[in-house]
Amino acid sequence: MWQYITDRRAQHADVSPPEPQTRTWAAGVPSDMPEFVTDLITSAVRHLAELKIEGTAPAATGVELGMVSLGTARARIDQALWELALAGRRAGLTYDQMSAFTGITEDDLARQTEDYDRLMTT
Repeated sequence: MWQYITDRRAQHADVSPPEPQTRTWAAGVPSDMPEFVTDLITSAVRHLAELKIEGTAPAATGVELGMVSLGTARARIDQALWELALAGRRAGLTYDQMSAFTGITEDDLARQTEDYDRLMTT
């Protein structure tokens, strides 16, 4: 995984791979943050794994259940993304660099992350 990240970073930004001691992204974040992000992702995967659209349910009910499950999973994944983006900013990454990894435009990533940060800190 680390090699994949450093290869992608080298492709999208003119930076050399970080020194070995900087490989722990969690060093610059609150001690419970890595576990919090992991729990968000686990919750999202659980929602996706539990998604069952029964063939006997009316179509509208099946779609409704599917949309709720997918929406909840997406909200958890988005929250994990914003938490990591905040950690990336503290570590010195730019929104441009992180945008290359996510496929989200720099402006959208910055706006969404800063909106999330304001919401969580007010």
